[in-house]
Amino acid sequence: MGDGTPILQSEGRAFPVDVRYSEPRPDEFLEDTVARGVRNALADTAGDVLVFVPGQAEIRRCEDRLLQELPSDTLVTPLFGDLPLEKQEAAIKAAPSGKRKVVLATAIAESSLTIQGITAVVDSGDR
Repeated sequence: MGDGTPILQSEGRAFPVDVRYSEPRPDEFLEDTVARGVRNALADTAGDVLVFVPGQAEIRRCEDRLLQELPSDTLVTPLFGDLPLEKQEAAIKAAPSGKRKVVLATAIAESSLTIQGITAVVDSGDR
């Protein structure tokens, strides 16, 4: 850095984390494991859930499964780079009042986004 170059400093925030591990079952597909983790997260927390899965195809399979299983007041929103901008924005915004949201995202979102309302994270562990 040269003379007169401003130095910027950003203080991060730390949040308490409760880690729970669920052993994958040998007879389960990825979407089965994710659905079980999401059901547990929704039962144990009051906010929205962010789910990390490896790719777009897996997101779509998990989305289909969750839409069949979750109550109608729970929104399931995919989030990946090829989605139209309005769908990406919908995934990032807080859920409407009286609704909960499950965001299915690739791991790229892990370090690049803040999604309003998230109180639980489910990581499929599949990379």
